[in-house]
Amino acid sequence: MPYSHKILGKTPSTISKVDGITSATINKVIGLLGSSYISYSNPGTILSTSGVTSISIPFPATVVAGDLLILALVMKTTNIPNAITISGWTLHNSQRQGAGAGPGNAGSSFLFSKIATSSAESGTSLTVSFSGNSALQILIVGGKMYKYTGTKTTGYISSVNLSSTNTATSLTSLFAFASTATNNARAVSISMAINYISTYSAYSSPSGWVVWDGDIAFGGSSIAAQSISLVIVDKPLPTAGSTPGSVTSTIDASSYLAHYDFYLYSI
Repeated sequence: MPYSHKILGKTPSTISKVDGITSATINKVIGLLGSSYISYSNPGTILSTSGVTSISIPFPATVVAGDLLILALVMKTTNIPNAITISGWTLHNSQRQGAGAGPGNAGSSFLFSKIATSSAESGTSLTVSFSGNSALQILIVGGKMYKYTGTKTTGYISSVNLSSTNTATSLTSLFAFASTATNNARAVSISMAINYISTYSAYSSPSGWVVWDGDIAFGGSSIAAQSISLVIVDKPLPTAGSTPGSVTSTIDASSYLAHYDFYLYSI
């Protein structure tokens, strides 16, 4: 039930009968209130390393039942890695590509989510393992866990659109598909990048978008000056069927840059 319904305790049609306000007007108010009910919350910390077969990514410091957890993972490997599965998590989209040690080669990325069932994972870590053929080497891998509150616990996410580039220094998310929410939604774009200069990828910030979090972390010594950067932005959409427009991110030098674009739906 939307937040505004909880406050008012009435349906739009009941309110209109009592107060002489049209249902259309009430629905518009509900959409505006509901869109702010989904909240971005304190995430875990970014982690990056190299030459490993697994990585332990921190959970947010505080997790309670019903929280939405989103896991972003990006890597560069010498060969195409196997598909990654994580018990209890849903893989929404991914890209698996072989790579080499030099700039401009392909990377791989993955986006998972789950609804927390308790507070037991607060401040702990999630171990993610990698595998491939005998020649597979993890040149660099990084990940981060994000948290949202106020989403549905089922049907909380739309399909996830993935776009990427191995050669350009910028990438634009078009959000060509519309939100299907009946009341409201929140558009989310996560940039995953492998950089060769020590600044994280930066989103331009069109009207209404909020840049919540931008991080950079260096791996080991496998590739000189190589780093992982992860950035998340979002925008409330109070009108059903609307689209948020485009958002662009840039990196310093062409390597690997991916966008994962989707909608979150509120209670």
